[in-house]
Amino acid sequence: MAVQAIFAFTTMTLLATLLHFDRFHFISPEPIAQAAAWFWLAIYGIVPPVMLVVWIRQLRLRRGDPQRQAPLRISVRLVLGLQSVFTLAVGVALFVQPPTASFR
Repeated sequence: MAVQAIFAFTTMTLLATLLHFDRFHFISPEPIAQAAAWFWLAIYGIVPPVMLVVWIRQLRLRRGDPQRQAPLRISVRLVLGLQSVFTLAVGVALFVQPPTASFR
């Protein structure tokens, strides 16, 4: 699960960076700010493809998943499901319309 989570997070961060490219200091007169902006873009440009390769290689391994000890209780699944729906809705709103969806 870690590989998929890192892939999803870094891909969404790269997408947000590209959508708000003008807010970063890529052409700043301050060299440290400019270096930080380019370093940020490099990290989030490199990590998603690397994680995708790791994920594909992981899927090709012939080992199966370890046996589960016990499934999660229904109440835990319900709480996690509701939390996921709420978090996804807030995330999409913040991603699509940041000014109108902020909590300020």
